[in-house]
Amino acid sequence: GAASAASAPSAIAALLAPLVAPSSGGVLTDWGGWPAPFAFLAVLGVLAMAFTAVRVNDVAGPARTVPPGAALGLLRDPRFRAYALFAAFTRGGLSGFIGGAPYILREKRPLPASHYVLRPTRPARATSAGFLLHPRIGRRAGPAALMKLGAWLTLAGGLAMVAVTAADLRHPLPWFGAAMITALAHALAIPGALARVMALQPGLAGTASGIVGFTQLIIAAAWVQGIGFFAHGAAWALALALLLAGMLSVALLARLAALRAL
Repeated sequence: GAASAASAPSAIAALLAPLVAPSSGGVLTDWGGWPAPFAFLAVLGVLAMAFTAVRVNDVAGPARTVPPGAALGLLRDPRFRAYALFAAFTRGGLSGFIGGAPYILREKRPLPASHYVLRPTRPARATSAGFLLHPRIGRRAGPAALMKLGAWLTLAGGLAMVAVTAADLRHPLPWFGAAMITALAHALAIPGALARVMALQPGLAGTASGIVGFTQLIIAAAWVQGIGFFAHGAAWALALALLLAGMLSVALLARLAALRAL
């Protein structure tokens, strides 16, 4: 419970990028055209490298070499694979909405670029609430209970998005309401999953974190790319993507239970 609660702040940092970056990019595009975001990122990258070189030091203690086959050893563990995919698909639903919502808004109501990316950030309120509640609830209920709640809420968010799409509602607010369920689910489930996956082999916590992060980004990118590919039917593509993410999250939760890893 304590490790899960401690991982919540780092999860907030990981989520800020996909929430802040689209809105910032939209504003920059409105202001200076398509080259503006790239120029901004170039300057930001130089500043980040300079800050890292000056302020970030090596960890204290003797250097330790990780065996070359350590990553393969983690991947052979069925518990690690299940935790990594659970975290990836739980996040995939939220990432799919952040990437796909501008397509839906474009279909529903033509707006400037900044509006397309500012409005989908509304689920961030639910995410922030979930991360703030997680340490308090996690210490009482435990990370396993929050992972179960997060998985079922992910499925509920997908079902709500399918219902909104089937009703063909024109106002964007119901879409954001369904996405807020998915965002809350992500915030409740992800810290416990990350804490558990790094606790499997504490000596390889960094390697495990890197693999899980990579898996999350790859699946999130695939979700967004798939929704964008069906741009003319983006509403249904997004709804089915969120539903699939919820179904896979629940299935992986059942797999973890079968492995007695919860």
